[in-house]
Amino acid sequence: LDSLLQETNMMQRMRCLSFHKTSVQRISVRMNHSKRRKVFRSESRDIYHNLAIEHYIFDTFSPQDEILMLWQNNPCVVVGRHQNPWAEANIPFLRQNNINLARRNSGGGAVYHDPGNLNITFVANKDTYNRRRNLEFICSTLNTLGIDTEINDRDDILLAGKKVSGTAAKLTRDKSYHHCTLLVNADRKNLSNALKNPYAESIHTN
Repeated sequence: LDSLLQETNMMQRMRCLSFHKTSVQRISVRMNHSKRRKVFRSESRDIYHNLAIEHYIFDTFSPQDEILMLWQNNPCVVVGRHQNPWAEANIPFLRQNNINLARRNSGGGAVYHDPGNLNITFVANKDTYNRRRNLEFICSTLNTLGIDTEINDRDDILLAGKKVSGTAAKLTRDKSYHHCTLLVNADRKNLSNALKNPYAESIHTN
C-alpha cells in the first residue's frame, strides 16, 4: 500500500470511514476543481462485504472521481457475471473446505482469492477508462520493488512468463470499473483444487 501511495503522491489527507461492519481506510486528495482522486483500503476479509463496498463506491461516487480500491479476502472463489459456478468451480471441494463462493458484476473468468492475493479496483469516468494504463501502473509499482513484470495481449500481468494477474471490467453509460487480482503468496494447492472441476465437461449451460 505504501508503495502505491508514494507512486501516486496521494498521501496528503487520511481519515477513516465506517461501512456497515466493515472498516475502510480512505486517503483522498483534491487534484483540481473538477476531479478528485482517492485510495480506499478495505480492512474486511469478507468477499461479500468487499464486493458490496466495491459496488457502493462504483454506484454512488461522481463520474469525475478517480478511485483506487485495495482489498483482500479469506479463501473464496469468485465467478464472472455470466458464468455457471458448477462448471467453473469444484463445488464439493469448496463445501468441504469452507471456501465461499460469490458472483461479481463484471465478466471474465472464475478466480480464487485468499489473503495471499491482492485485489485492485480502478473506478473512473467511462471516457477515461484505460485498462492498459491501469496495468502499467501496477507493473511500474512492482518494478520499483525489484519485481520485473510485463503485460501480454490478453491484459494479463506476467512474471517470468507466468500469469500472476487476471483482469475484468464493467462499463455503464458514464462510469467504469476495472479490477484485477495480483498473486502474492496464495495457497496454490487450494487455488488449483478450487478451480479444477472434474465434471466440468459433462455440465452444459444454456
